[in-house]
Amino acid sequence: MPAFVSVTLAAGSVPSDDGLLADGVVLAVVGIGLVFAALVLIWLAVALLTRFAAARSASPEAAAPAAVADVPSDEVDGRVLAILTAAAIAALGPGARIRQVCRVRRDGASAWAEHGRVVVQSSHNNRKH
Repeated sequence: MPAFVSVTLAAGSVPSDDGLLADGVVLAVVGIGLVFAALVLIWLAVALLTRFAAARSASPEAAAPAAVADVPSDEVDGRVLAILTAAAIAALGPGARIRQVCRVRRDGASAWAEHGRVVVQSSHNNRKH
């Protein structure tokens, strides 16, 4: 099928739609088929990369237990409190004081909730003294 058809019309004649609808349908089917074929190729590439990454992360170095133990209670370990105190003094100066430390559970935190916390925490006036 030619892509462009040149039609010469005589004066007063009406152009015909012979096969124009069929050409449009064929073009749509081919276009949609190409898009879906590209999507399948992308899906296969992602699946292969995921398996490759999983195989690499299953190495013995990755299977080593973490050095920091998970503390199930709401109390903060003394070592963590010392680290937080040192970070506050380094960031805010020697007059910095930690009033309260509590764990924040991130189990179901949405991006909106996290952004709200960032806005509130950044609105505080944290000047170095």
